[in-house]
Amino acid sequence: MAESCYYRVATAIRMINPSLSSRTFYDWLNRIEQVTDYRFLRKERVFTGKVINQVLLTKKDIERLTRLYHYRVDLEEDLTLSIYRVFSPEKYSEITKLDHLIL
Repeated sequence: MAESCYYRVATAIRMINPSLSSRTFYDWLNRIEQVTDYRFLRKERVFTGKVINQVLLTKKDIERLTRLYHYRVDLEEDLTLSIYRVFSPEKYSEITKLDHLIL
């Protein structure tokens, strides 16, 4: 069985868009976990004698976060709506099902 590859937040940001601030990125991760059932892998790791809680992301996480970036930044869509679109499509459909009928 192949082992999964995990990416640190700093690496993920460089892959998505280097101009994205880490503060904004962490805010997005927290918001995703607040409004959906989606959870990111969090592990305690020891660096220079200190225990830190680190978020580790999969390639699939990064692909989803890249889509979120596109909707939020490029298309200037509302953050929560963008999160639903990418991480909870059924909720997104529920929220937007009447939009095309409103004039």
